[in-house]
Amino acid sequence: RRRRRACARGRTDMPGGAVVEVRKSAESSTWYNATVVDVGKDTINVEFEGEVWPPREVPIDQVRLRPPTPAAASGAAAAEEDDFDPQVGDVVEVNVAATEASPSGWSRGTVKKIKNRVFYFV
Repeated sequence: RRRRRACARGRTDMPGGAVVEVRKSAESSTWYNATVVDVGKDTINVEFEGEVWPPREVPIDQVRLRPPTPAAASGAAAAEEDDFDPQVGDVVEVNVAATEASPSGWSRGTVKKIKNRVFYFV
């Protein structure tokens, strides 16, 4: 359950240590959890969660800020979360657990089936 967010395009004020999500390429539909090490003019150096992958320099348009945790969400963001009601055919982002070979993250998928308004098959 995620809402769309803008990429870091044009941001040079992103501090080292900021928690972000990074995709491997512009075509990738999966965003992996990472931490900012340094920000250049058109790139951001990141370290990946759990140090599963080596640090890497990525284009700014392949980095987005991680949204606040649900506990930190308040006001309009919390209301938007309460209104989340995907339907069959909707595009959503699904939490991808970390493995020994990759960090955790979010991957785009399409809702295929809903059972009891609680279980979503993507």
